[in-house]
Amino acid sequence: MALTPGVRLGPYEILNAIGAGGMGEVYKARDTRLERIVAIKVLPPEFVNDPVAKQRFDREAQTIASLKHPHICVLHDIGRLRPEGASASQGDEIDFLVMEYLDGETLTDRLTKGPLPLDEALGVAIAIADALDKAHRQGVVHRDLKPGNVMLTGSGPKLLDFGLAKSQAALPAGTSVTMTVPGTILGTMQYMAPEQLDGAEADRRTDIFAFGVVVHEMVTGKKAFEGKSQVLLISAIATAEPPPLSRVQPESPPALDHVVKTCLEKDPADRWQDARDLVAELRWIAEGGGDVGFAMAGAAGGRRMRAWIRRGVIGAAVAAIVLLGWPAYSYFQGQSEPEELRFRIPRNLTSDPGETNGGNSASGGAPTFNRPDTSISPDGKSIAFVARPTNDGTLLIYVRPVDSVTPQKLAGTDDAQLTFWSPDNKFIGYLGKGSRLRRIAASGGPPADICDAPGFTGGTWNAQGVVLFGTPTGILRVSAEGGTPENVTKVEADETGHFWPRFLPDGQHYLYVTV
Repeated sequence: MALTPGVRLGPYEILNAIGAGGMGEVYKARDTRLERIVAIKVLPPEFVNDPVAKQRFDREAQTIASLKHPHICVLHDIGRLRPEGASASQGDEIDFLVMEYLDGETLTDRLTKGPLPLDEALGVAIAIADALDKAHRQGVVHRDLKPGNVMLTGSGPKLLDFGLAKSQAALPAGTSVTMTVPGTILGTMQYMAPEQLDGAEADRRTDIFAFGVVVHEMVTGKKAFEGKSQVLLISAIATAEPPPLSRVQPESPPALDHVVKTCLEKDPADRWQDARDLVAELRWIAEGGGDVGFAMAGAAGGRRMRAWIRRGVIGAAVAAIVLLGWPAYSYFQGQSEPEELRFRIPRNLTSDPGETNGGNSASGGAPTFNRPDTSISPDGKSIAFVARPTNDGTLLIYVRPVDSVTPQKLAGTDDAQLTFWSPDNKFIGYLGKGSRLRRIAASGGPPADICDAPGFTGGTWNAQGVVLFGTPTGILRVSAEGGTPENVTKVEADETGHFWPRFLPDGQHYLYVTV
């Protein structure tokens, strides 16, 4: 039964429908006594004679009325009336809630435009965590936290729809209310905790899991768990680990990775146990606490400036490493607990310690190390370098695990220069004979041509199979499978070229050196 504009429920005049959900239809209305706009939630007619649905509807009113918080929707009134000015089919009495009207958009609608900026995402996360903390301290578990139940308004985020909320407060003696059959799944599956999917009892830690899923989506613009069917989605929630936020959004601070990862632990005992702890952690991150990369609480312009400064420092470090041939490297992929690896490369690889770089031992056979042409694999476990088997030999690529002193020669890589790795650690790109850009399996095998690359000054490779390389005419792009390269940057009149490109961890942005 849809209410049409002009129909009245007591002093409330229906203006238009604004939404519908599993537990109610929502209308924009005018309170004729106070001349204010309100939202009216009506129990759908199919539930009028359902005692469980009616109990849930009444409980939602009691729940909202008990929660006074700036980020929880306000309840104004509750009633059961026969519509005035309705057709005969609309003549039955209607149960309804009168709530504040919120002018804005749901977080679901906002996410269709992409992820939120980090400072905005943190602001929303803090507000919702604070609202959850208020609900939990009143003994209320929401059980259906999702972007569709978060409204973004000019006065801040608002948590909506406590229709599936469950009270854990003590009931008066002699009271017995059974709202959920054991084993029943309630909520929106994409945001459910593993224990909800098992039909187990939900508590505040169930909301904390859903909160982590929502924050992950706000920051990355991607669902934390996905599946082409309900079975695959349930399997993902129960077993899969979403990628760290910083792998998708490079500016995300490590501390936020830790907060979300802890929210998404499969075992409730391993999660944050209290929303108040979440609020404290998020506020600390927003204020720039700890090693978070840069302060998030400043103005957007300041945030962008700090990001550019950080990128500039990274760019300078990359240029120094490549141009000066430093013997030690660190590679970061945004992992919350990276494995520490240490290794040393001598100035030469001859067997005679008295030889200088570029010489070879009297007995021969050991390759001489050419220091500038050295690269470390993305997983940090192998080094590729260019060396000569003897003083008068041709340059070849060698691969050496960091925990070994024995390099493996890659046959067929004659006259190789300027090595770089594929992101899966399986291939090495390099400049070969005739200024040809080539690739070869790190484990050995025949090399393959990618394209002509005159003026090549270093390459970089992302997970989408795109290779960028620097030249005096600018940065060029080509498929790692081969093809015709195309310019992605243009050299200005006062520049001599764009060199040494390096993809950032997201594989979409990159750094390069201009001279």
